[in-house]
This record gives sequence, C-alpha cells and structure tokens, in this order.
Amino acid sequence: MKRIVIVLLLIVGAAKAQNVQVDATTYTPQQLVEDVLINSDCISNINVTNTVSGNFSGSMKSFGYFTGNGSTFPFESGIVMSTGRLDHVPGPNTSLSDDNANDWGGDNDLNQTLGINNTLNTTVLEFDFTPASNSIRFNYIFASEEYQENNSNTCIYSDVFAFLIKPQGGSYTNIAVVPNTNTPIKVTTVHPEIPGGCDAINENYFGSFNGSSAPINFNGQTAVLTAEAQVTPNTVYHIKLVIADEQNYRYDSAVFLEAESFNASAELGGDYTIAIDNPLC
Repeated sequence: MKRIVIVLLLIVGAAKAQNVQVDATTYTPQQLVEDVLINSDCISNINVTNTVSGNFSGSMKSFGYFTGNGSTFPFESGIVMSTGRLDHVPGPNTSLSDDNANDWGGDNDLNQTLGINNTLNTTVLEFDFTPASNSIRFNYIFASEEYQENNSNTCIYSDVFAFLIKPQGGSYTNIAVVPNTNTPIKVTTVHPEIPGGCDAINENYFGSFNGSSAPINFNGQTAVLTAEAQVTPNTVYHIKLVIADEQNYRYDSAVFLEAESFNASAELGGDYTIAIDNPLC
C-alpha cells in the first residue's frame, strides 16, 4: 500500500509541474519591469509611473510574475497582465476565467487608440525608460477565453490590448500589431478558419486552441509575437502596457511578456563587442 501512495504522489507532483505558476506579491511593479522584463544595460533610467489592477480581496492582483514551471508554455518566465484575477491564469484549462471587481473601469488611451469606447476591467503597467540605441523590442503572447474552437463567436468578440509608446511629450503609437501592418492583435484579427463562421485571418500568427490539459487557463493563444519600435538613442520614452475587457467582464484575456526580452538593438555598421573594447551597452 505504501508503494501505491508514493506512486500517486509522484503522479500528482508531475501534473502540477505541467502548469504555469503565478506570483502577485514577491516583486514590486518596479522590480517586475526593471529586473524581470528588462534586465539590460542597453535600457536605463527605468521608472514605473503607474499601475492599474482589479481590486480583489487580500493581496491578489490582475498582474504579476509568472513562470512556465517546466510546462509546454513557450516562455520560461515573465510578466502576465490579465482582465481577471492573476490566480485564475494557471492551467489546466478546465474552468472559465470570468472575473470582475468593484470600480474596475476602462482606459481612455486604449479606447482612443483602437477607436472604441466601452473598455472595462483594465490592467496597466506604465514606465519611463531611456534606450541606448535606435530600436526596442520584446516578445509576448496574447491568450483569451474568447478563442473558441469551431465557434462563430471567435469571429465576433475580442478583448483588447495595446502597447503604447511615445517620446516624452509626444503622441502614442501602438506596437501590439500584426507584423508589417497597423492591425491590432485581437481574437478577431488572428485566428484560423472557423467552419461555418469566418475565414482564417493572419493564421500564421495564431498559436493554438487549448484543450483541458493546457498549462494556462485560456481557450486559445497566439504564437510568440514581437513588439518593435524605432526610437532615438538617449531619449526618454514612455510606454503604457494595457489590456482590458470590451463590452462586459465576461471571458477574460491575458498578455504574457517574456522575461528579459525587452531590449535595445541598433544598426551601427561595425562590430560592437566587449572583446574589441567597444561594446554598444
């Protein structure tokens, strides 16, 4: 009997290891941005200026740290921002993430950028930074309960998000877009063919519909995408990472930002390396 108990414990432990894990309390917003998302000598003067989260009981938030925890999720760790409770992000995908909170409103910048007026349950991370080169980039995945396999609702409904960047005193540009377009990434702009519903659109940027054993608790997700922006070196920039429900709080979504992927790069001609004593950063 003891042998059976040991085997069962091993099986349970293995099952737990297959899901993403989240943490709402260990890292401050400044640490999440500076040490988790960035952690690069090519980005300086990092200063978190604003955060918005759902007002849940206890210390729970709608954003925080995540780790892949040895699962099949494409990112090993990073920041996750959700339109629901952070503790409803981990898999398995066996329940509907469908959260709300008191006085959890929308975002005017997001509304204006996407030409809508009905966002709510908004999660925001905003920070200033100074790049050392002429472009920045970072990797992300958008996941949503509104991805519904073989369901025409996938053609109609989507939560919204944007990565809004501007030089100090300038105007925002959204860089959470389908590559080489100005089309915002949404359920309705990135999906395969939905039989009886709609044709595929930007299908090469779609990742997968998720079954019950998925490591995150969302019905589908994009492929790994990269947000990019051209910047002026040694200039202060402001970035606003924002995600929200649209129309109502039902069917939550999340965006996962890969750890240490927020970085600066440049086209400068010759080699810049430590070995020849002229590193870029």
